[in-house]
Amino acid sequence: MKRWMSWGCLLLLMGTASFAVAQKAFVGTWKLNPAKSHLAGSTMKFSSAGNGMMRETVAEGSFTFKADGQSYPSLFGNTENWTKLSGHSWKVAVRGHGGYTATDTLDISNDGKTLTTTSSGSNPNGSSYRDVAVYQRMAGGHGLMGTWKSTHVKRSNPGMLEFTANGANGITWKLPQIKATVNVEFNGKDVTPEGPTVPPGLTLAFTRRSPRSFHIVEKMNGKPIFEGTYRVSANGKTLTDTGKPVGQSELTKAVYEKQ
Repeated sequence: MKRWMSWGCLLLLMGTASFAVAQKAFVGTWKLNPAKSHLAGSTMKFSSAGNGMMRETVAEGSFTFKADGQSYPSLFGNTENWTKLSGHSWKVAVRGHGGYTATDTLDISNDGKTLTTTSSGSNPNGSSYRDVAVYQRMAGGHGLMGTWKSTHVKRSNPGMLEFTANGANGITWKLPQIKATVNVEFNGKDVTPEGPTVPPGLTLAFTRRSPRSFHIVEKMNGKPIFEGTYRVSANGKTLTDTGKPVGQSELTKAVYEKQ
């Protein structure tokens, strides 16, 4: 679902001559190619938390709520307002930092084996989205209760990455859809991205793997929540992000093409 999408990626590249090579490799605008990507594989679990409360658990953490139309704290400083529409359908109003809002709907198939989530809203740059994810039930439970794993993800508005040179040894990275920017200092230390909807406490740390690749660890309040490796192809036309939320075993792959 949209509310669990990690903020991001970027790079740390050290040295002078070797960094110049890597800097040139990444500089430019990159657009996600969903057909070449594998974005499924995430898991989520719903369980009882007692007193009529439910607990949702994903790789990044867990929180409790009740489907009573009231707002409850969730992850990344968000709040969620759950409403039960029917015996197999729910609506979730999500509100996050900087006025970010989204609406999720969750629908379970008649046989109880498939859960389809639809997330819609607007990005800070004004673009709209309607993302759909299909989950299969992996472990027991009735209705929403149980463990689910995504098998198909469709994004209506493919993501964009922009890299520009920043001085002799630096890189500035932007996510134009959410108006987020980070300047990397290439020292392996946590840096804080900026943007209207970037939650407080989110940091990024970068290490070089090769002149054409880097590793990133994303943290929330000092706790690692996502890690991945970004690699530019030898011909410079493709950027591949392979990563996973910390604690999740299956890797996802996002393939970007240079524009």
